[in-house]
Amino acid sequence: MDRSVILALYDREQRIDIEYPGLTKEIGGGVVRFTGSPNHESGNFILYSRFADENADSVISEQISHFRAQQQPFEWKVYEHDSPPDLRARLVIQGFKPRGRDIVMVLNVRDAQPRLLRPPHLDVQRLTDAAQLQELTSLLYRVYGVDFNYLERLLGDDLRDRPYFSSIYTAYVGHELAGVGWIQFPARSQFASLWGGTVLPAYRGRGIYRALLAVRHQEAIRRGYSLITIEAPKSCRGLAEKFGFQMLTYSHSCLWQPRG
Repeated sequence: MDRSVILALYDREQRIDIEYPGLTKEIGGGVVRFTGSPNHESGNFILYSRFADENADSVISEQISHFRAQQQPFEWKVYEHDSPPDLRARLVIQGFKPRGRDIVMVLNVRDAQPRLLRPPHLDVQRLTDAAQLQELTSLLYRVYGVDFNYLERLLGDDLRDRPYFSSIYTAYVGHELAGVGWIQFPARSQFASLWGGTVLPAYRGRGIYRALLAVRHQEAIRRGYSLITIEAPKSCRGLAEKFGFQMLTYSHSCLWQPRG
């Protein structure tokens, strides 16, 4: 796999051409910007950046003004290969709060480990009832200690309005929910993207993560996607590499919030 070729394809299909149902997309000034509704606080973000160094401060100020007028926070996703190269530092100077660095990894479905093609040996189900989402977000809260109410609303919208876009899977041990993960299928793209992939600490080491990965990988193949991405903390790199994923780039999340 030629990393430079895949990276260029990733930028084009997953950051520039991509559409997110329910969000307004705008391209201009060297950025790709998404804006959600007032009750869709996770829908405001800059996904792609490429502009000249001498224009950087004015471009950043323009994006701040856009969201300040709506009194809405927004996230700026800065990737390692974006330009200008000091973009993250410039964002911090203008009041953004950095929220850590993730690693972006990619899997060519033809290079996946054979075990991802086997039927899961555990009780893995596709979630279809929005009423079950509270159980999913409760599991995430137990692991991360963060409120995921926004995610419950977002996935609920997917289940109701766009079931073709997201598939949500849950894994059970007995009657207890032990792990969750979902996958998104953007239109007109070779990439499907993995999200979640979370297992309760008490149930780790039983193959639950692998089972959740396998069912999503197999659905991607059935639906004709050739590449799968995952964006996760760097600590997950070793685990992902065991299944055939390769490092693509790094991403930084920077958050701007209106005062008050």
